[in-house]
Amino acid sequence: PGEQFLFESLDIALKNSYQEHAARAYTNIISSSLTFKEYDLARRYLQDGLGYCEERTLDSWTKYILSYKSRMLLETGDWQQAASIAKNLLQNPEQPAIIRVGALITLATIEVRRGEPGALPHLQEAKSLAFVTMEYQRIIPLLIAFLEYEWLTGNN
Repeated sequence: PGEQFLFESLDIALKNSYQEHAARAYTNIISSSLTFKEYDLARRYLQDGLGYCEERTLDSWTKYILSYKSRMLLETGDWQQAASIAKNLLQNPEQPAIIRVGALITLATIEVRRGEPGALPHLQEAKSLAFVTMEYQRIIPLLIAFLEYEWLTGNN
């Protein structure tokens, strides 16, 4: 039933040209889809949401959706594209924490899995941002990434 509310909120926002609400609804659907590993659904709404936000110059929403795209690409095995998107998002030091945290976690995860340097500083920066938000959707993925880092490197 909760998923239906997400689709309904998107439908209402689109029908009434509530651009910010539509962007938020796209993001919520994408986030939920990734949480439940529903990648086909996530892909569809990533494409639609990015197109919607880009057409309306909703730049912060576009970047937020791109951070989720990077995460999805990591989870589905396209590490090259995931890292590329994350690096592009991180080029702006003023990027909001909700975007920066996800990009840092994605990039750090790829680096640690490849045995590349840089993972720990990225995780530490993400930690400094994630805990300030006090949002589990940022903190829990960070903790998982730290656990993976410790497991694969033997460092704690």
